[in-house]
Amino acid sequence: MLKEADKIKARAHITPEDVVKGNPRLNFAFVANLFNTYPTLDLPTEQVPEPGLIIEETREEKTYRNFINSLGLEPHV
Repeated sequence: MLKEADKIKARAHITPEDVVKGNPRLNFAFVANLFNTYPTLDLPTEQVPEPGLIIEETREEKTYRNFINSLGLEPHV
């Protein structure tokens, strides 16, 4: 991650140790620096499902799906 940030000259004030420690303030500053360096990010090209189109499932359906998937069969349900 930091090597890629170096390539686009967007790495500032963060070391690999800081990332491993998970300091939320330094990680937030790193991401903020990325957005300040490149503020015009393109929108994703993939379609995001609308909230009304998400299919809800019951607990029983979810449990059964997880059981089937735990068997290692392909394709996953």
